[in-house]
Amino acid sequence: MVINNEAELLGKQQEIKPGGTVAYQKEGSRNENCRVDSKVQRTLRSASLISDRGTQMNEQCRFHDLKMPRYTDLIVGVPPGGQNHRGILIFLLQVSQVPSILPVLSSWLLSGQCGRKITHTVTNFPFIIQADFLLASSRETILLDNKWNQGILDCVPSAFVSTFISLVKSSEDAPVLSLPRMFGFIPVNSSPYPALNAVRETIKAKLVDENIVPCESYLEQKIFQKPPEVGRLMPPFWDILKKARKEGLGLHNLSSHGRHVLSSSFDRENYDQVLDFLGVKHVEDEWYAKCIPGSNLILGVSEELYLELLLFLAEKWRSNFLNTNIIYIHLLKYASLNGDVSLYSVNEVQRNVGKVLVSQEPHYTSWLIDWNREFRCSGGRFFVPKSTQEAIQLCSRRHTLLKWLSDEMKVESVNVFNFAALVTNMLAAIDRNLAVVYVHFLYHSLSKNYLSEQEVINLCARMPIVDNYGRVMAARKGVLVPANGSKWVSLIGSNPWREDGFVELGDDYLYSGKFAGVSTPENSLIHFLKRYVGASDVPDISPPNAVIPTMSALLTKKNTFLLLDWIRRLRRKGVNMPVRFLNCIKEGNQLKVSLNGILGYRLPSQSFLPSS
Repeated sequence: MVINNEAELLGKQQEIKPGGTVAYQKEGSRNENCRVDSKVQRTLRSASLISDRGTQMNEQCRFHDLKMPRYTDLIVGVPPGGQNHRGILIFLLQVSQVPSILPVLSSWLLSGQCGRKITHTVTNFPFIIQADFLLASSRETILLDNKWNQGILDCVPSAFVSTFISLVKSSEDAPVLSLPRMFGFIPVNSSPYPALNAVRETIKAKLVDENIVPCESYLEQKIFQKPPEVGRLMPPFWDILKKARKEGLGLHNLSSHGRHVLSSSFDRENYDQVLDFLGVKHVEDEWYAKCIPGSNLILGVSEELYLELLLFLAEKWRSNFLNTNIIYIHLLKYASLNGDVSLYSVNEVQRNVGKVLVSQEPHYTSWLIDWNREFRCSGGRFFVPKSTQEAIQLCSRRHTLLKWLSDEMKVESVNVFNFAALVTNMLAAIDRNLAVVYVHFLYHSLSKNYLSEQEVINLCARMPIVDNYGRVMAARKGVLVPANGSKWVSLIGSNPWREDGFVELGDDYLYSGKFAGVSTPENSLIHFLKRYVGASDVPDISPPNAVIPTMSALLTKKNTFLLLDWIRRLRRKGVNMPVRFLNCIKEGNQLKVSLNGILGYRLPSQSFLPSS
């Protein structure tokens, strides 16, 4: 592009394309073919006259060795409004092959007349100011306190800002990641001259009020906002967003949570200085409380990325998030009663609305989740979903994650015994069916070696049982097998040991069943309860100190032999029979006798056995 005068240059600034060369021919020039690229080239070459500074550079990078093809772009700016009586030009040179040259050039090229004399005035600005400055008699420095020169400097901020905006927004096709390097032209470093520092501060004030900062939009359309309206993100959260994007999560509403988000290609440590200069700060901690649920970063990403999000929160919890609304986000996954994935907030678990558990070992994770569902998640206890627990086991930082989950989310790590103990404490308050299901759980957990025999004995000692009336009994001194499964029921009738604290098992324990995908054969639980609860039948129990009605009445032949068998066992064990029990046997009309051919019933003390 060839521009013939400064007014035309101003009008065509928006047409300047990155990667192109802008040729500028000053109006009234003697050499009508003189263009900015050759003009600047001569200016750069003339800098080699200052040998004491040139020798500080690598020999291959001396100014007189520079060629214009080294520059990928040249933007020339003038003060806006078309009035430029003092010959002010702003040169923004983007160096591709020797990027270290630009800061050095800026130290020398604050000059009076381009191509005639380069001053020794060090600006510390990363751009070139070309104007008709009045110089000192030595022709090496600029008279900064001169009103003419001050007038020139007053025009520099507007010229720079206009040029910079043109540079940043000049191409619709340029990728966003190419924009941050353009901000290297902003004078973030202070100058040794107060007059130039005033220029720097004015530039800053003007830039802060312009829509120049690229924002992350995930759209084809570039979005620019004023620096105070844009926020930076923590680097680990950027990593999470980038991975979520790769997984297909839509993030188009990223800037709809109260602050526009700085472009990820710009939000890097090497741009800290320029971002601080413009006043671009990090988003408030509350922003994350809006973004995480608003962007579906919990249920909408993979388990691995979900854990990475939890680790991010864990590391910043005390310093950033503890006192924010993140505690109200539904953040913690758990497997609900119907098997779906549901969520608790930190606030809910801290108020004991629900309790979340994880399995200590992966090989019984499914076992615990399935049985917890059989227990209807009693006590509001739920397990972290199986897929999430599997991801935790594979996580290299699982110990850090589990510690945070335990400390802040009150997540409890349990084995099968711990889980069984938790359920035991809830059985007294639930219905009879779950109390029976619990015995099935112990029976199968023992068979799979998830519980040891001693652990089963300890659990059974505290386990409530269902009696023959369907009541859940938490306290007991002894246990009787169900009457329906005993041949002794015809002799003793209803439980005569009830006042002594003995509980008769209900018929529920006799039946087969299928729970959590495993089946229990009929009568298996009775054998289990006999061994680990001490459930006994009549001949193995000391007789009660009570009157048994059936023994005070006429005994059938079957009951007579049962009673005699019981007495024989008691005598073998050396057990003394209680008085009331013994009297009901002695004083009852129990034995069938024949006297002179007449059948009748007599007390045992009034009966005898024939000798033959």
